[in-house]
Amino acid sequence: MAVKVNKISLQGFRGATAPIEIPLDTTKPVILIFGENGTGKSTIADAFDFVCNCGLGSLEDRSMTGQKKGYVAALGGSSNNPKVALYTSNGNFIASMARTGPTVSPERGCPDARILRRSNILKLLNAQPKQRFDELKAFITVPGIEKSENALRDAHRNIKADVDETVRAHTQAKAELDKFWVAEGKPGKDPLQWAQAEAKKNVAELESAIDSIDTITEHFRDTDTSMRSLKLDEEALSNARSAQESAQQEQQKVEAEQPKVDTPLLKLLQDAKFFISGKKPGQCPVCEQQVEPDALSARLDERLSEMSGLSSVVRAVTQATHDVKGKEAVVAQARKSFIEKSSALAKTLKESSLKEIDALKLEWSEFQNLLVPEEYTADHEKKARDFLIAVQSCRQPLEASKQASQKSINQRNAVKGHLEIHAEKLQAAKELTQLSQKLEKAVEIVSRQRKNYVEEILAAISGEVERLYTALHPGEGIGKVRFYLKDKGIGSLEFFANFLDIPDVPPQAYYSESHLDTLGICVFIALSKYFITEDTIVILDDVLTSVDGPHLDRFMNLLHAEAGNFNQVIVTTHYRPWRDRYRWAKGPTANIQVIELGPWTLQSGLQLGYFMTALEELKAALAQPVWDRQAIASKAGIVLESLLDFLTLKYRCSVPRNARNEYTLGDLAGGIDAKLAKTLCCCLPSGNNGDKVELALKPLIDAATSAHWVRNCVGCHLHTLGSEITNNDVRAFGQSVLVLADALICKSCGALPSRRPSGSHWQCTCGNLELHPLVKPGADLRTVADEF
Repeated sequence: MAVKVNKISLQGFRGATAPIEIPLDTTKPVILIFGENGTGKSTIADAFDFVCNCGLGSLEDRSMTGQKKGYVAALGGSSNNPKVALYTSNGNFIASMARTGPTVSPERGCPDARILRRSNILKLLNAQPKQRFDELKAFITVPGIEKSENALRDAHRNIKADVDETVRAHTQAKAELDKFWVAEGKPGKDPLQWAQAEAKKNVAELESAIDSIDTITEHFRDTDTSMRSLKLDEEALSNARSAQESAQQEQQKVEAEQPKVDTPLLKLLQDAKFFISGKKPGQCPVCEQQVEPDALSARLDERLSEMSGLSSVVRAVTQATHDVKGKEAVVAQARKSFIEKSSALAKTLKESSLKEIDALKLEWSEFQNLLVPEEYTADHEKKARDFLIAVQSCRQPLEASKQASQKSINQRNAVKGHLEIHAEKLQAAKELTQLSQKLEKAVEIVSRQRKNYVEEILAAISGEVERLYTALHPGEGIGKVRFYLKDKGIGSLEFFANFLDIPDVPPQAYYSESHLDTLGICVFIALSKYFITEDTIVILDDVLTSVDGPHLDRFMNLLHAEAGNFNQVIVTTHYRPWRDRYRWAKGPTANIQVIELGPWTLQSGLQLGYFMTALEELKAALAQPVWDRQAIASKAGIVLESLLDFLTLKYRCSVPRNARNEYTLGDLAGGIDAKLAKTLCCCLPSGNNGDKVELALKPLIDAATSAHWVRNCVGCHLHTLGSEITNNDVRAFGQSVLVLADALICKSCGALPSRRPSGSHWQCTCGNLELHPLVKPGADLRTVADEF
């Protein structure tokens, strides 16, 4: 069941600064929304995109600061969350703005709005091939296939990069093996054969020898360290003994200078002072005689003071003696450590099987006490020093041997590593190359199938585009448009067309703006028909602005003819000639709903007007109980002018020319000569059996034009005769115009008979009304042109 939209409401959306509801007549196949620039036409088109496609409408094509969704809310509105409600025969759908973008509820069943804007036409025709293709992607691409193709292309690109990297690593490994091989003097047949043999080397013995050398080297370092420590400790002991000797000599000198004072007496006095300190005895502890404690203490202090010089040197001798004893203990411990380290070194060397040790040819019996030391005397120290001198010459050969072994190990490991990389990358390159080739074929297959699919669509619509375009531009020598995809790339659309007798030219270079606009519209309509669904609504947003009158008439006829293929066709335009054609019945007014927008303001937002045809306005004015005679006279006169202008143009009647190319009612009425008036008639339907009744137009024209002075005196100019014309005269003039209009305008489609279906008459849009003859008597049939 086809989905019809009967109403759309906007709240806080774009230009809808105040809530608004727009009713849509579901019985009309075409809805024309007319408004001058800035009245809100694009807001309505964007609202359909917002709710039907969860899109941002015309904002998508514009560059601006910040996120585009931030500009969907109406400027100055009370809410930051715009809402659009669509009322359809399939239920109601409400769209709002979420954090991630527009959302609609419910999610399924909403109509599919196909929207064409002028910016889309410009991109389709004037943009680069890639951007041109993007404009058609919504129609002619299958997103899943394109996504898969992109994934395959990315995979192929990545695998190809892996192949290059693998080949690079393989080549680098081969170059490193060549370097090692050349450095070794190019042994063997080739670098790979030599490298394979080199990688098989057993390095366990070399690693064991290195460990042994490291152990020996560590013992040498320990022995060197302990020997240096011993030397320093012996120097410190020697210095302490020299200091002791100096202190003893100073003591002897002081004793020699004071014969009555000696060291034992000093010691005795010091002990006595210590004894009586704090006790204060009443008698001498030696002779047991009574003494005065304080006096005795004072005398001892006096005697000790007299011996202060000796006391000082005695202390120095005592300290020096103590230092010597301490240094002797340190030297003994250092000697022991040196001998132990030397012993450990000797044991390690004796147990070693290294050729550098065997080359020393040591007599181990000489160093038996060093191998198993029981004492740590100076003799043992000397034996250890002799041993170190005997083995010192092996240290450099051991280090050289270690370096050579380590170099051999490093080379073997490096060669093995490069050889493994060489083999691994060679195998990987083969596998990746095969995978790359398969992916390349897969990309070619998917790309070819996608392009074939798109080319089939382009070929399928080409005939329809040509048919539509020819209907708009008959006999103009343009058309034969051919769209095709470029061979390279995922989406690059090219197109050519004919210009006069020259085929395959770029239309952008030769076609006018009007021709390009209508070409874009034809492509859009053809694609919309090709991919039509039960939910398809077509919206043309102000796309036709550059065409002249005849092309506009053809486009209107084309639009009404194609509207039956879609659920609804909604058109927005600021082009007043388009709107006025419906006003003057030069289009099927019965098949269109015209919505007129008034001036937009920030406070009121979009404003809906009320559209009426000129004939409806005249009928409404006559139906008023209290009516405006000036308005009726004026409206009736203008309608009459429109009808006579139609007839005189249709039959190429002669009318007087003037500088402004304007004609009076009398001029127009006089243009219908007697010969034409005799044959001029309309055939109207009579009943339901298809019969038609013939109605002569001459009497109707005479009745209307005979009172045209009513229009001049009442409806147009300030004239004294206007006061003498009665209301009945005004009403009669208006009604006579209505009778003529009812005869010329089809009651079914609401259009004048402008179509030329045959060589005998003109027809209205639906074919119910016929206007005879096709040309005025005496005119050449070949001169007839369908201006309408």
